[in-house]
Amino acid sequence: SFPGLLHPDLLAASIKAANNALTKNTWACYSVIKSHLRRCQTVTGIKFTFPMSNEEVISLVAFLMARVKLKAVTIDKYLSGLRLKNK
Repeated sequence: SFPGLLHPDLLAASIKAANNALTKNTWACYSVIKSHLRRCQTVTGIKFTFPMSNEEVISLVAFLMARVKLKAVTIDKYLSGLRLKNK
């Protein structure tokens, strides 16, 4: 979010401060969705790209519902983390 807005000398410190502001639960969410993405790619043969296409998101959601047995609220949380991490 910072490139182009800050002097290069200030950029690294700003990024570090922003990352430290994320909660432990947020980082855990990133880790979990990353492992689910890997498993989904292995099972489906789909290689995800970022930003993800609609078809990739639908495939991931279907995988999480069918194979991992997650509820919609949990999937929504993971997708939110995925969107934030890949901005």
